[in-house]
Amino acid sequence: MRRSFFSVLLASLATLYLLLFAPSGLHGQTFNLQAEREPVASLDGLWRFHTGDNPAWADPNFDDSQWTLVRSDEPWDQQGYKNYGGFAWYRFTVAVPEGNRDWSIYLGPMETGYQFFVDGHLAGSFGPILNSRNYVLSSRAFAISPAAAGPRTFHIAIRAWHSPVWAGYALGGFYGSSYFGDSRFIAQRAATARSIQWNGLVDEYTYAVLCTVVGLVVLVLFFIRREEREYLWFALLLLANAIDIGLIISRQLALIPLPVFDFIDGSVQSAALLAALAFFSVVLRAPRSRTWWLVAALLFISPPAVFLYVFNISSVAIAGLLAALAVLPATVWILATLFKRALQRDRDALILLVPTLLWQGVPFINNILLITWQLGWQRWAVTWGFPLLTKPFVLMPGPAVGTIFIFALLLFLIRRFSLARQEETRLSSEFESARNIQSLLFPAKPSATPGFCHRKRLSARQ
Repeated sequence: MRRSFFSVLLASLATLYLLLFAPSGLHGQTFNLQAEREPVASLDGLWRFHTGDNPAWADPNFDDSQWTLVRSDEPWDQQGYKNYGGFAWYRFTVAVPEGNRDWSIYLGPMETGYQFFVDGHLAGSFGPILNSRNYVLSSRAFAISPAAAGPRTFHIAIRAWHSPVWAGYALGGFYGSSYFGDSRFIAQRAATARSIQWNGLVDEYTYAVLCTVVGLVVLVLFFIRREEREYLWFALLLLANAIDIGLIISRQLALIPLPVFDFIDGSVQSAALLAALAFFSVVLRAPRSRTWWLVAALLFISPPAVFLYVFNISSVAIAGLLAALAVLPATVWILATLFKRALQRDRDALILLVPTLLWQGVPFINNILLITWQLGWQRWAVTWGFPLLTKPFVLMPGPAVGTIFIFALLLFLIRRFSLARQEETRLSSEFESARNIQSLLFPAKPSATPGFCHRKRLSARQ
């Protein structure tokens, strides 16, 4: 029993020693397709990782045994490289079975740019290198030359770039799963990933279509009643929201660099809030005081804030903080005016209060979270949002409350239009009655007075 005890103790100490001191001598994981039933394998696991930049690191014969091992599906910020910006390299190998096949690799999403090397040769790239443009999470598939006859190993190296401008604001490195395999299977996985991505955009797309259709209908109402400008402002608000969603979808599909997106989208959002200010000032009969004009003027500060980090005048955090502070007063003015009129028992304010509070509540909370996060007052969340539905499609709070707001405001305007038409009908009826009474009291052709014409002729002769 004593010998058995010491044997177990020695084995445990040896295992502990290997766990503590051996990792520097371990090799990056080799992903083996020879043992897989299908010619595709997940690349999730440990990749060799090193910060800095050296073209020699793409060489398949380079000794990377001293490099750090990191998870391939987690950003490097969460693995000991927090707030790192600059170049970083990943390396791993893939063993493929005998036979000639068209191989492809599917690299998981990365919110930055990278170059992809196979056996020391550049095989593809994505996103920006050596500039501050930033792309959204987007997976990419790359084709690889067919393998020669017989089993072989591909040496993969990835040169990633994460701009120091974004370090500390956006996470660096890969975020999700990667795969290597037969090009047909990789194409299927890429198509599935795109379908999942589009499924996550169904609510945004539907909301954009709704904004467009209702906005055009309300615009027609304005052309029927040009003197009532609230229809124009509400139509412009909805159409601006539709454009904003289109920009967001393009951004999520990595079609627009972030600085370009920030400027255009900031301009569209400012235009939407300006239309909202004008709309509520009309329907709530709120005078456009100096405060209103000041709040409206602040909206023009938000879009140019992007140039602060584009030209390295300030950090992304400061630019984002300035943009959020510029649009926040508009939301505050709308909600404060609504509450004030509601306390005065204004019927229109009471009808609009709940849907507007829902509609502006989500961006208001997001702006507060962003401002407090930028100032370091909290590290809980930058934005607030959780899916209300995940099946059969994803439904986020923004499109949900926006849809409620649109239908509520549409019913409000239809009611307003109907009341205006009833008032016009009533006034028209009263005007017609007054004209009938006037015609009775003052006939269009005065009745003849006996002797009046004869006396008139006698007077004329004299």
